[in-house]
Amino acid sequence: MTQYLTLVQGMPKGVEDLLMKRTWEFAWDSRGKNSVSLDILHSPIYEGDKNILNLHDQNEVIELKWLKSLLAPHQERLLWIFFTHTLITRAAHSSPVVKPEAKINMFLQTWKPSYKKLLTHLK
Repeated sequence: MTQYLTLVQGMPKGVEDLLMKRTWEFAWDSRGKNSVSLDILHSPIYEGDKNILNLHDQNEVIELKWLKSLLAPHQERLLWIFFTHTLITRAAHSSPVVKPEAKINMFLQTWKPSYKKLLTHLK
């Protein structure tokens, strides 16, 4: 469920940090003294380790999958991508002057959106 919600809504950095801190406190008995490194906690069980979820890596992979969907060829795009491109286009800087209908893909063209105007998840 967490992975689905993160994919759909994104996970704010503050939430990720809080969950990672609680994981560390649980695994290390809240005293700050750790006898086991994070790498061992996150390593798979078949290697003899704990296989605790690494939220930072998981969220990074989800963002990369989201970006891959955003950059998919026109015929393979999902419906939400058209809306996303429209929001990005509307947030474009006024310079250089580019007609709205000519703004096809900010990754392949010279125009960039104003990050202040973008929704938090699109930044």
